[in-house]
Amino acid sequence: MQYVLLDIGYQEISNGQVVRFADLDGNTISAPVGYGGVVIDANPPAPAWALPDPVVETTAYVPAPRLLTKLNYMNRFTDAELAGIYTAAKSVIQVEVWLEKFKAATDVDLDDPRTQGGVHALEAAGLIGEGRANEILA
Repeated sequence: MQYVLLDIGYQEISNGQVVRFADLDGNTISAPVGYGGVVIDANPPAPAWALPDPVVETTAYVPAPRLLTKLNYMNRFTDAELAGIYTAAKSVIQVEVWLEKFKAATDVDLDDPRTQGGVHALEAAGLIGEGRANEILA
């Protein structure tokens, strides 16, 4: 399809013949006086309404990691919970390992499966209250 821009709109041309007249918005209009079916120009740009929709490239959304400093992470626990964790670390090797890994970290990623698993394990062990793991990770 080719289009010819006229002062009243466009001529739509197919196989060298005018097939319709359209206003600037692409709506069909009757043939204007004096233009008839004569092709005015056979090589104009197409109007915006006749062009295919532009392809918009999208990228997958990857949320930024939810990183906390160790102090901000520790502040999500109550003092009583922290006291229980440190006390348990003296006798339960898994808690001691969790605590040592925490000490070695530079920051805490709340979306890291290891962080999530560790906090849920503290809840399962009764070192933090029921539902607290989700609150801490929120």
